[in-house]
Amino acid sequence: MAILNSIDLSLQERLKNPEFRREWFRAELETRVPELFRDLRERRNLTQAELAVKADMKQSAISRFEASAEATWKLETLLRLADALDAKLSLTLVPAESVVAQYINETLIDKQGSSILDALDQLPRPEGSSLRRQTALVTQWFERTTSEQKQAGARQSVLKGSRPWN
Repeated sequence: MAILNSIDLSLQERLKNPEFRREWFRAELETRVPELFRDLRERRNLTQAELAVKADMKQSAISRFEASAEATWKLETLLRLADALDAKLSLTLVPAESVVAQYINETLIDKQGSSILDALDQLPRPEGSSLRRQTALVTQWFERTTSEQKQAGARQSVLKGSRPWN
């Protein structure tokens, strides 16, 4: 796999479409919220069962929440989990034009200049596969790839005798 310097998701154009933008924002939220809670749970060295006890919930509910792909959570549940994790829950409302401007300013293109979304359009799409699901999969792939690249870079730096954090 080629190491990606950056990725162009062609979002600046696609985010101008209100329907696409609504789906993209929702998919990003649905992917990110459970991930934030799972990451903090793991950073606190808690199992799902331990968090469930602290939140007065069942372990299966924690598991479903962390694996959820649709934002059907109640604010009370998010607050309960935040309390159990000793964290502050905060919401941010960002105007769409600010998000579009951010994506334009942060346009990321890989070495070959290929667009991930264009590549996705060429892949066979399972029946019922939504843009939301595709976005979640791309986001997970990108984060995993980026993490693997950072780890590989850190290993190379250590092997060369330099510190990866310098």
